[in-house]
Amino acid sequence: MSLFKSTAWYTFGNLFSRFLGFILLPFYSNFLTTSDFGTYALIMSAYSVFAAIYQGGLFSGFSKYFVEAEENKKKDVFSSIFAFILLTSLCLSTLATVFQSNIAHILLRSPNSGRLIFVAAWMLFSDTIFAVLLHLLKTKEQSGKVAYYTLASAIFNLLFNLIFVFYQRKGVEGILLAQLFSGAIVSSSMFPIIIENLRFRINTGFLKKVLIFSLPLLIGGIFSTLVDVADRFILDRFLDVKSVGIYSFSYRIAMLMNVFVISFGTAWTPYFLRIYKNENALTSELFGKNFTKLLAVSLLIFLAVSLLIGDLFHFRLSGAPLFNGQYEPGIIIIPFVLVGYAFRGLIGFYSVYPYVSGKSYHFLISDSLAFVVNIILNFIMIPIWGILGAAIATMLSFAVGLLYLFFVSRGIKILYQKKELVQIIASAAIIFFTAQLVNSLLLDIVLIIAFTIVIQRVLKIGTTVKAKAF
Repeated sequence: MSLFKSTAWYTFGNLFSRFLGFILLPFYSNFLTTSDFGTYALIMSAYSVFAAIYQGGLFSGFSKYFVEAEENKKKDVFSSIFAFILLTSLCLSTLATVFQSNIAHILLRSPNSGRLIFVAAWMLFSDTIFAVLLHLLKTKEQSGKVAYYTLASAIFNLLFNLIFVFYQRKGVEGILLAQLFSGAIVSSSMFPIIIENLRFRINTGFLKKVLIFSLPLLIGGIFSTLVDVADRFILDRFLDVKSVGIYSFSYRIAMLMNVFVISFGTAWTPYFLRIYKNENALTSELFGKNFTKLLAVSLLIFLAVSLLIGDLFHFRLSGAPLFNGQYEPGIIIIPFVLVGYAFRGLIGFYSVYPYVSGKSYHFLISDSLAFVVNIILNFIMIPIWGILGAAIATMLSFAVGLLYLFFVSRGIKILYQKKELVQIIASAAIIFFTAQLVNSLLLDIVLIIAFTIVIQRVLKIGTTVKAKAF
């Protein structure tokens, strides 16, 4: 399957999933106070860090060795990694259950919130198994199945949210329970996939090799996640949990960019591993075309979200506001978070060299640099600019990680479409600043449509490669 089709499938699945999640945002804003949402954000921030630990950085190693393995060895690759993740996840969730009150005291400064930690721990276990199976399908480039299971999980999550949050008024616990049950149900339905790909043995020699390759990715993954979520804990310490709630709510809106970034990255890794084996001038041109399209779509999402979000906050449905006004102060951070996520997409693009060279330590260096810059800037900027300072710090830290991978990836020949890139970037800049001067919903819509037309025409100008690209 071409990179374009795979990305389209992943984007469709992720967009629908995020769309259902976006539907829940107005719902949450009217049923959860900013303090409640702040508590939820702190739990999910910790969840993100521990998700990287549960997965052990093995997903990237799995993609590399599964693609490179001979057909009769692929089941050994999956079986060894699946068994390792299953056992370690089970042990970690059991430990979290035992020490739930202690963790709640450290994380939330509330030992009485241990039940929230208990639910989150087993949600992590369920979601990790689901993620492993999805990654298997992604590596086999079965993007249609990935979209199907992603959609099913999102629909179940929406239904359980209605039950636990709306009807039973369980608040933060209800949101966590909804995700736990939806993940467990869909993971159980994927049992035939496990049987089809599993061999009841572990190749310890191979597993050791994958663990060595993946260790820098694990550490780097933790740092990368901390770049994304550490600001919540710093905000909680310098400001309060309400500020965390406002910040995280707007961050959720900006994650629409991350949907595309994740979709592209998911399709990009197996795609470039496959075509890089035949490195030639055509490959260099394909890389350049894909870069142009990645940047173009990222800028389109940036413009659409940043220009329209203010109107959504003032939109009324049957006389009631779509979003509760207590979250509106967070709008200011959205453009900066969108740019930060766009940088993350470009980081994924420049991950080619560390993968094909086997030098995974470059990911660790990139993520470590971004993490250090993020922490330093957060401590400097949050006391001065509050939540805006946190957003700017995150954006700049992603930029640092991107610059590092850009420089180390110069060994990969990429034929950039310079003329097309200049046209796209210049058009986006003109449209964005024009919209800032004139506050009009109609103008915003017209400008977004205009940029879409610009992209279409520019990409047609650059269509010189007959082979399927992005």
